[in-house]
Amino acid sequence: MAGTTSKEEDASGDRDPTDLDRPDSDESLYETYGLEEDDPLRPVFQGDVFTGITLAGYESSHHDAVMLVGHPCSLREGADLRSRLQAVAVRPHQRVPPEAWPTGYKQCLPLPALGGGKSKAALVREIGIVTRDQLMDARRVATLSKRGILLLQQRLVWTLARTVVRLDTFEEHNAPQLIELELLEHWNEQLCDKCAPAELAVALEKAAKAFERYMHEGGWREMLEQPARRADVRRAARQEAEQRRAAGGR
Repeated sequence: MAGTTSKEEDASGDRDPTDLDRPDSDESLYETYGLEEDDPLRPVFQGDVFTGITLAGYESSHHDAVMLVGHPCSLREGADLRSRLQAVAVRPHQRVPPEAWPTGYKQCLPLPALGGGKSKAALVREIGIVTRDQLMDARRVATLSKRGILLLQQRLVWTLARTVVRLDTFEEHNAPQLIELELLEHWNEQLCDKCAPAELAVALEKAAKAFERYMHEGGWREMLEQPARRADVRRAARQEAEQRRAAGGR
């Protein structure tokens, strides 16, 4: 997942070391976006955008949406979301085309066509805290693709340290968490997709706790730290979810 170079390459093909990376297209930034209804089977994760929340201290920036920016490891305590989570303000912003990402607007994550065709941006420097209860009362309107999550992390680091870390480095260090996201979503799809709306929240909580026990007791999380074992973890965890579905969710 090396970054896509936009403009400045010298004759040898080397990129400008001060350039940040970019999405291949507006759409490639997202896993889902602009939806009238969120997919509740997708676990809450870094880069998710929620409407209906204003960060304390940033009311004057005229925003009513936030993006979660805490690292995936800091979002949960066991199977549960933490009570307080880091987020940044999301507000209207001019569209930033992919070719402008490497050299401009480095203290925000542009969010083109986020809702109703309107562009916004997550203002990385406007950071605060949201509570778990606030998220439960808000509506998720976008989730980032894997590359989108890495682009967010790159801009967070640049804003805090004014240094460029390449996407392949972020990918290497975030692979275990991104695989866990994929696997937990698969468990939710297998164990909760037939639930009635009134039962879904309880079913998702039960699935998350079962997944957490499975990952912990089987030592699978430690195996995810070993690149050579990740395919084994994927295969085993997916088969386990499918077997539990066949057994009626037990």
